[in-house]
Amino acid sequence: MHPTRPLPPLLSLRAFEAAARRLSFSHAAQELFVTQSAISHQIQKLEADLGVALFERRTRAIELMPERLSLVCIPALVDGKSRPRKPQDLLRFPLLASYSKHAFEWEVWAHRFGLDLSRAQRVQLHDYNIVVEAALAGQGIAMGRHRLVAQQLASKALVEVLPDAVLDDPRIGWWLVTPKGTLGGPASAFRT
Repeated sequence: MHPTRPLPPLLSLRAFEAAARRLSFSHAAQELFVTQSAISHQIQKLEADLGVALFERRTRAIELMPERLSLVCIPALVDGKSRPRKPQDLLRFPLLASYSKHAFEWEVWAHRFGLDLSRAQRVQLHDYNIVVEAALAGQGIAMGRHRLVAQQLASKALVEVLPDAVLDDPRIGWWLVTPKGTLGGPASAFRT
């Protein structure tokens, strides 16, 4: 969200939370003692406020956020003869990753497409937002999480490096990470 925009209405957030947790507008409506139509209206309002779809709607079902991974960079980095044609060609470029004990996205992608990363020039950055900024600045190739770089791909600020090497894997997802020890009441409730 843009920093100067007001927070979305709490009623919409409450409807979203219940629908996301229950994966059903009807069950969320029962839980909140409102109609299914009211939940749908609140979700549509929240989606309009945020400018994104929050659910993939199916017949009698909804479902929060599959992830796709592909290599992305600015067009100028891979123009002409320097364009990678196969995964091994990536070793000529700096590979941007967010800092962690394991570059999870890169490791999963490399395993799937047969790339040995032991000789790769890796650039470890503090977090994924900085990885995207570095890619936009032309500093290397990033692993694009499509949910997070959709706007940059749509505007062509970033392009897919190997369009045929896209990874859709149900094991790729989102996690809640907490410090060791007992969580306080609000954090525990959020986790639950």
